[in-house]
Amino acid sequence: MPVTLDQIAGFLDKAGTKFSRNAEQDAIEIPIPLRRYRNGTGDNSILVIVTVAPGGQAVAVRVPVLYTVPEGPTALPTLKALILASREAEYVKFVADPEDNSVEVIGSMPVANARLTPEQLNLFLSDFPAVIEYFHPMIQRAIDTGEVIEPDPEEQKIDAILEEIDGLEAEDLAWLREALDELANQAANSVEEEL
Repeated sequence: MPVTLDQIAGFLDKAGTKFSRNAEQDAIEIPIPLRRYRNGTGDNSILVIVTVAPGGQAVAVRVPVLYTVPEGPTALPTLKALILASREAEYVKFVADPEDNSVEVIGSMPVANARLTPEQLNLFLSDFPAVIEYFHPMIQRAIDTGEVIEPDPEEQKIDAILEEIDGLEAEDLAWLREALDELANQAANSVEEEL
């Protein structure tokens, strides 16, 4: 069954996702704030643009102008970082435009004759901000310094935990603090017993 923008808009509405329709581009635009990513002006949000391929056979997504490949000595390391990120990301690719050096993220999900579900769409769309957040430090460091240091998965786990904590209510934070204090006391007592 061919996918339509109306169908995608219905899924997004039902999920409570804020979006707008762009009639000129025949697209849906979803602004998403990120935690780590900052563009050249310091803004932390991205604009995810969703379109449907002719005939409704695929959902295409792009996030325009994330970075600009600098001229000079950090250009090659920046391109290397983009290639590494594209190689590791499963459905998302970083693409540099040789005309203006802008970098965007693109991806496509073939649907063919299958029925698109809200879960499939959500999983696909959530990949974009996750991949951008994961690779941003590596790409930004390459742009700024010319160093390419691949992301540390352990550091990413800690960031994910901190992000979860950041979303907790005051009552839950108080409970978490008590639980962490208790664990710290138990660890201190274990160390003292070993000595």
